[in-house]
This record gives sequence, C-alpha cells and structure tokens, in this order.
Amino acid sequence: MISTAKNRKTFGGFILGTLLVLAITCSNPMYGQANFDKTKSTQSNIPDSIKVILKRNQCIACHREKDPLVGPSFEQIAKKEYSSQQLLKLIRTPQTSNWPGYPPMPPVKSITEEEVNNLAIWIMTLNKS
Repeated sequence: MISTAKNRKTFGGFILGTLLVLAITCSNPMYGQANFDKTKSTQSNIPDSIKVILKRNQCIACHREKDPLVGPSFEQIAKKEYSSQQLLKLIRTPQTSNWPGYPPMPPVKSITEEEVNNLAIWIMTLNKS
C-alpha cells in the first residue's frame, strides 16, 4: 500500500511539473505555438528543410537557435558535439542528467533517423567554439 501511495505522489508531481511548464510556455504568445513567423528574427537562419523537421516534431516549442527557452538552445546543444546516434538516443529517450537545470524533455519517438541526421548536420554548423 505504501508503494502505491508513493507512486501516486511521484506521478502527481510529474503531472504538476508538466502542467507548470506548459502553462508558462503557452501563456506567452511568443512560445505558445510552433510558429516561426512570430519569432522570425531569432529563427531566420534556420534552413526551411530543418524548420519542417522542427515543426513536425514540435522541437521549436522548447528550443530556439541561439537562446535557451524551455530547453537548451541549438547552439548550446552544438557545443556538446553529439553524434547523430547520440542525438537520436537523447531525443527518443531523454535523460534529465544530460541537461541539468532544464525541465525533463518528453521522448520524441516519431522522429526518424534521417530527420535526426539532418538535424545533427545543421546543429554542428552552429558550433562556433
């Protein structure tokens, strides 16, 4: 009985945290929708083929090219120099330990290996260090 109550408490905390992140991002019109028109000045360097991938997989709801949002920016991700395979694993089975200080990322199981390869190639162009 104790473990069931503990599980409900943990699950409740997860749901509350998720709702809080959604409330914060969705209440701000700049972040609420995956809409590149509203953020044209900060997203203008993203190639159209990459924008399609980011929109389809809802990446842009939490990530931006230069500035952190809910998750790290793509420039911050580039500095980690992840391989395509590492990036695929991080996207499909994210671990909070990879990005401390950010809320947990939900897994994106629908992204294809080809899409991740294209993202990885583009992300590496952002590594200016």
